[in-house]
Amino acid sequence: MARRLAAGVVLTASLAAPWAVAGPVVQTFSGNLDDSGNAALVWADLGTAQFSPGGDPGDNVAIYTLSLPTASVVTFKSTSAGGGGILAYLSLFDAAGGLAGSSYADTVMNGVDFDFSDSLAAGIYRLALSANQNFSYAENYGSGTLADGFLAAGGVPFGDFGTLGDYSYSFTAAFAASSPTTVPEPGTAWLVLLAAALAGSTSVAARRR
Repeated sequence: MARRLAAGVVLTASLAAPWAVAGPVVQTFSGNLDDSGNAALVWADLGTAQFSPGGDPGDNVAIYTLSLPTASVVTFKSTSAGGGGILAYLSLFDAAGGLAGSSYADTVMNGVDFDFSDSLAAGIYRLALSANQNFSYAENYGSGTLADGFLAAGGVPFGDFGTLGDYSYSFTAAFAASSPTTVPEPGTAWLVLLAAALAGSTSVAARRR
Protein backbone atom coordinates (compact mmCIF):
# COMPACT_ATOMS: atom_id res chain seq x y z
CA MET A 1 0.00 0.00 0.00
CA ALA A 2 2.80 2.42 0.88
CA ARG A 3 4.44 1.74 -2.44
CA ARG A 4 1.18 2.41 -4.28
CA LEU A 5 0.71 5.72 -2.37
CA ALA A 6 4.26 6.80 -3.19
CA ALA A 7 3.64 6.09 -6.85
CA GLY A 8 0.44 8.11 -6.68
CA VAL A 9 2.28 11.09 -5.19
CA VAL A 10 4.88 10.96 -7.96
CA LEU A 11 2.14 10.73 -10.60
CA THR A 12 0.27 13.68 -9.08
CA ALA A 13 3.44 15.79 -9.03
CA SER A 14 4.24 15.04 -12.65
CA LEU A 15 0.71 15.83 -13.81
CA ALA A 16 0.71 19.09 -11.91
CA ALA A 17 3.93 20.28 -13.58
CA PRO A 18 3.54 23.58 -15.50
CA TRP A 19 3.85 23.79 -19.25
CA ALA A 20 7.46 23.56 -20.38
CA VAL A 21 8.45 26.22 -22.91
CA ALA A 22 11.82 26.13 -24.66
CA GLY A 23 13.92 29.29 -24.53
CA PRO A 24 13.98 31.73 -27.44
CA VAL A 25 16.20 31.39 -30.49
CA VAL A 26 18.02 34.61 -31.44
CA GLN A 27 19.57 34.81 -34.90
CA THR A 28 21.88 37.70 -35.78
CA PHE A 29 22.36 39.03 -39.32
CA SER A 30 25.05 41.58 -40.05
CA GLY A 31 27.20 42.87 -42.87
CA ASN A 32 27.90 45.88 -45.06
CA LEU A 33 26.14 46.99 -48.25
CA ASP A 34 29.52 48.06 -49.70
CA ASP A 35 31.35 44.79 -49.04
CA SER A 36 32.09 42.73 -52.14
CA GLY A 37 32.68 39.72 -49.88
CA ASN A 38 29.12 39.82 -48.53
CA ALA A 39 27.46 36.82 -50.21
CA ALA A 40 23.97 37.92 -49.11
CA LEU A 41 23.98 41.00 -51.36
CA VAL A 42 22.14 41.54 -54.64
CA TRP A 43 21.37 44.80 -56.41
CA ALA A 44 17.86 46.29 -56.46
CA ASP A 45 16.97 44.29 -59.58
CA LEU A 46 18.18 41.11 -57.78
CA GLY A 47 21.15 40.99 -60.13
CA THR A 48 24.83 41.47 -59.28
CA ALA A 49 25.52 43.78 -56.33
CA GLN A 50 27.33 47.09 -56.94
CA PHE A 51 30.17 48.58 -54.92
CA SER A 52 32.16 51.81 -54.59
CA PRO A 53 33.62 53.68 -56.31
CA GLY A 54 31.92 52.84 -59.59
CA GLY A 55 28.64 51.37 -58.36
CA ASP A 56 25.87 52.38 -55.97
CA PRO A 57 26.03 50.22 -52.80
CA GLY A 58 23.13 52.18 -51.30
CA ASP A 59 20.83 50.26 -53.66
CA ASN A 60 22.13 46.84 -52.67
CA VAL A 61 19.86 44.48 -50.73
CA ALA A 62 20.93 41.73 -48.32
CA ILE A 63 18.63 38.69 -48.47
CA TYR A 64 18.61 36.06 -45.74
CA THR A 65 16.54 32.96 -44.99
CA LEU A 66 14.63 32.47 -41.73
CA SER A 67 13.19 29.03 -40.95
CA LEU A 68 10.43 28.82 -38.32
CA PRO A 69 9.82 25.27 -37.02
CA THR A 70 6.52 26.28 -35.43
CA ALA A 71 4.16 29.25 -35.49
CA SER A 72 5.73 31.98 -33.41
CA VAL A 73 5.78 35.67 -32.59
CA VAL A 74 9.05 36.86 -34.11
CA THR A 75 10.72 40.05 -32.88
CA PHE A 76 12.99 41.89 -35.31
CA LYS A 77 15.42 44.45 -33.93
CA SER A 78 18.04 46.58 -35.69
CA THR A 79 21.07 48.39 -34.26
CA SER A 80 22.36 49.73 -37.60
CA ALA A 81 21.65 53.46 -37.43
CA GLY A 82 22.61 53.66 -33.77
CA GLY A 83 25.93 52.00 -34.61
CA GLY A 84 26.84 54.41 -37.39
CA GLY A 85 25.46 52.37 -40.27
CA ILE A 86 22.41 52.59 -42.51
CA LEU A 87 18.89 53.44 -41.44
CA ALA A 88 17.80 49.91 -42.27
CA TYR A 89 14.53 48.83 -43.85
CA LEU A 90 13.40 45.23 -43.36
CA SER A 91 10.93 43.47 -45.66
CA LEU A 92 9.55 39.98 -44.86
CA PHE A 93 8.53 37.59 -47.62
CA ASP A 94 6.93 34.16 -47.32
CA ALA A 95 8.08 31.04 -49.16
CA ALA A 96 6.09 32.04 -52.26
CA GLY A 97 7.68 35.50 -52.30
CA GLY A 98 4.60 37.31 -51.03
CA LEU A 99 5.10 40.30 -48.75
CA ALA A 100 4.45 39.29 -45.13
CA GLY A 101 5.46 42.48 -43.29
CA SER A 102 7.97 45.31 -43.05
CA SER A 103 9.57 47.88 -40.76
CA TYR A 104 7.71 50.79 -42.39
CA ALA A 105 6.46 52.32 -39.13
CA ASP A 106 9.86 52.48 -37.46
CA THR A 107 12.11 53.17 -40.45
CA VAL A 108 10.01 55.54 -42.56
CA MET A 109 7.55 57.13 -40.15
CA ASN A 110 9.90 57.57 -37.18
CA GLY A 111 13.40 57.32 -38.67
CA VAL A 112 14.70 54.96 -36.00
CA ASP A 113 16.23 51.50 -35.80
CA PHE A 114 13.35 49.08 -36.22
CA ASP A 115 12.06 47.05 -33.28
CA PHE A 116 8.81 45.27 -34.08
CA SER A 117 7.11 41.90 -33.71
CA ASP A 118 5.10 39.84 -36.17
CA SER A 119 3.06 36.67 -35.62
CA LEU A 120 4.21 34.24 -38.32
CA ALA A 121 3.17 30.72 -39.25
CA ALA A 122 5.71 27.91 -39.43
CA GLY A 123 7.67 27.91 -42.66
CA ILE A 124 10.48 29.51 -44.65
CA TYR A 125 10.78 33.30 -44.88
CA ARG A 126 13.09 35.64 -46.80
CA LEU A 127 14.38 38.67 -44.92
CA ALA A 128 15.36 41.52 -47.25
CA LEU A 129 17.48 44.22 -45.56
CA SER A 130 17.93 47.46 -47.51
CA ALA A 131 18.60 51.14 -46.97
CA ASN A 132 15.66 53.43 -46.22
CA GLN A 133 13.48 54.19 -49.27
CA ASN A 134 14.71 51.16 -51.21
CA PHE A 135 11.29 49.51 -50.98
CA SER A 136 10.29 46.32 -52.75
CA TYR A 137 7.99 46.82 -55.74
CA ALA A 138 5.58 44.44 -54.01
CA GLU A 139 5.16 46.85 -51.10
CA ASN A 140 5.43 50.11 -53.03
CA TYR A 141 2.73 49.15 -55.54
CA GLY A 142 0.70 46.91 -53.24
CA SER A 143 1.11 43.81 -55.39
CA GLY A 144 3.81 41.51 -56.74
CA THR A 145 6.50 39.39 -55.11
CA LEU A 146 10.11 39.48 -53.99
CA ALA A 147 11.11 38.48 -57.53
CA ASP A 148 10.02 41.90 -58.82
CA GLY A 149 12.94 43.52 -57.03
CA PHE A 150 13.35 46.90 -55.34
CA LEU A 151 13.11 50.57 -56.30
CA ALA A 152 16.84 51.40 -56.38
CA ALA A 153 16.18 54.38 -54.12
CA GLY A 154 18.42 53.50 -51.18
CA GLY A 155 19.29 56.38 -48.88
CA VAL A 156 17.03 58.94 -50.57
CA PRO A 157 16.27 61.44 -47.77
CA PHE A 158 12.84 61.29 -46.19
CA GLY A 159 12.76 64.33 -43.92
CA ASP A 160 15.90 63.75 -41.88
CA PHE A 161 15.79 59.99 -42.41
CA GLY A 162 18.25 59.37 -45.23
CA THR A 163 21.39 58.07 -43.55
CA LEU A 164 23.71 55.50 -45.11
CA GLY A 165 26.53 55.96 -42.59
CA ASP A 166 29.34 53.49 -43.24
CA TYR A 167 26.90 51.14 -45.08
CA SER A 168 26.99 48.60 -42.21
CA TYR A 169 23.92 46.88 -40.77
CA SER A 170 23.04 44.50 -37.97
CA PHE A 171 19.71 43.06 -36.83
CA THR A 172 18.30 40.11 -34.93
CA ALA A 173 15.28 37.83 -35.24
CA ALA A 174 14.10 36.24 -31.96
CA PHE A 175 11.44 33.54 -31.71
CA ALA A 176 10.36 30.58 -29.58
CA ALA A 177 12.41 27.41 -30.06
CA SER A 178 9.31 25.18 -29.93
CA SER A 179 5.67 25.07 -28.92
CA PRO A 180 4.68 24.52 -25.26
CA THR A 181 4.67 20.88 -24.12
CA THR A 182 1.10 19.73 -23.55
CA VAL A 183 0.28 18.19 -20.15
CA PRO A 184 -3.05 16.74 -18.91
CA GLU A 185 -5.53 19.19 -17.45
CA PRO A 186 -6.38 18.81 -13.71
CA GLY A 187 -9.59 16.90 -14.49
CA THR A 188 -7.64 14.43 -16.62
CA ALA A 189 -5.09 14.00 -13.84
CA TRP A 190 -7.76 12.99 -11.34
CA LEU A 191 -9.22 10.50 -13.80
CA VAL A 192 -5.79 8.90 -14.21
CA LEU A 193 -5.34 8.69 -10.44
CA LEU A 194 -8.82 7.22 -9.99
CA ALA A 195 -8.14 4.56 -12.62
CA ALA A 196 -4.85 3.68 -10.91
CA ALA A 197 -6.58 3.40 -7.52
CA LEU A 198 -9.35 1.19 -8.91
CA ALA A 199 -6.79 -1.05 -10.59
CA GLY A 200 -4.95 -1.42 -7.27
CA SER A 201 -8.09 -2.28 -5.27
CA THR A 202 -9.18 -4.81 -7.92
CA SER A 203 -5.87 -6.64 -7.70
CA VAL A 204 -6.09 -6.76 -3.88
CA ALA A 205 -9.64 -8.18 -4.05
CA ALA A 206 -8.52 -10.79 -6.54
CA ARG A 207 -5.72 -11.91 -4.27
CA ARG A 208 -8.14 -12.20 -1.31
CA ARG A 209 -10.47 -14.41 -3.37
